[in-house]
Amino acid sequence: MSYRSLLTVLMLLLPVVGFSQSSNWNSAVDLNISASSSDRIDLYTDKDGNHVIVQKSNQLVYYLFSATGSQVRTSTRDNNVNEDPKLSRIVGWQGKLYIIYKEGDKIKTQKSTDAGANWSTTAVNEITMNSSTSNGLDAWTDADGVHLVYSEYDNSNSSYKTMYQRNDGDQSNWVEQKEVTDLEGDAGGFPSVTTSANRVHVAFVSGDEIIPSTANYPTKTRDRHNSTWQSSQDLIDESCLARIISDGTSLHGFYYEFYIGPIGLTFGLHHRTRSVSGSSWTNTPTALYPNTDPVNSPIEMGVTNDDVLHVAYSTPGDIYI
Repeated sequence: MSYRSLLTVLMLLLPVVGFSQSSNWNSAVDLNISASSSDRIDLYTDKDGNHVIVQKSNQLVYYLFSATGSQVRTSTRDNNVNEDPKLSRIVGWQGKLYIIYKEGDKIKTQKSTDAGANWSTTAVNEITMNSSTSNGLDAWTDADGVHLVYSEYDNSNSSYKTMYQRNDGDQSNWVEQKEVTDLEGDAGGFPSVTTSANRVHVAFVSGDEIIPSTANYPTKTRDRHNSTWQSSQDLIDESCLARIISDGTSLHGFYYEFYIGPIGLTFGLHHRTRSVSGSSWTNTPTALYPNTDPVNSPIEMGVTNDDVLHVAYSTPGDIYI
C-alpha cells in the first residue's frame, strides 16, 4: 500500500469516529485504491458512506465506500483532467454531492442527487477563469449552499488573486462573485474558505509559487459579514500555505512556515485562533510539529455536527489526529 493510500484509509476512519464520538478506533481497512503521493485524494462523509475522489495524471475517479470500508460503487468522472497541480474537491449539501475541479481555464462541477449513482455535468454552470494558471481551489458548504474559492494568476501583477463565488445548491448559476484580494496591498493564492453564522472567511497567501515551496510570504484572511466584505487581517507575516476552519465559535488558522532547523530545511506546522467575529489575529501561535509536508500531505480538517473540530496531519513516519 502506498503512503498516500494509507493516509486515505486513516482519513476515512476519522469522520466515522468523529460522528459517533467514540474513543475507540476501528482497525484500518485497505480500500485497494492505487494512488501515489502526487495524486489528489479528497473525502466527504455523510449518511450514505464515505465519498472519495482520486485525481490522477489525467483521470478523476469517484468511489463510495461503506462505513466499514466496503466499496459500494465507483465511476470515472473525467478522463481529460491534465492538471498540475491537481485541484479538486468533493463536498455535500442537503443530500446532494458536488465534485468541483479545475480543467484548463474552467472550474467544472458535477452534481449527484442519489449518493453518487448518477452524475450531471450540466446541473451547475462552468466558471470561466481569466487565466488557466491556478495554485488552489477550496469549497465549503453550509445552509446557504456551496462556497467556492479559487486562485487565478494575474500576469499584469505577476501574482495570484483569489476569487469567491457561491452556489445555493439548487440553482445552476454561481453568484456573488468577488475578488477577495482586491484591496490595496493584497494579493495571493492557495485559498481556503470556511463559514460561520452570517460570515464567510477566506485565507490567502501572497507570492507567485505554483506549489508550496521554500519561500514564505505574508498570509492574510478576509471576512464577509452578511453582504459586506471587511478589511483583510494578517494571519501571520510568513508562511507558504495556510488553511482555515470555523467550529462556529472560533476561527482556526493552520499554517506552514519554511525554516532551517536542527535537522536542516523543513516546514513547521503552526496553529492560532480568533473569534469568528474578531477583527485581528492577536493570540500567540502554537507550534504543532517542526517537520511536516505541506505539498504531498497537507493538514486535513473537519467539524462534526456537534461543532467539534478534528484535524489530521502527517510527519515523517507518523500521522497525528
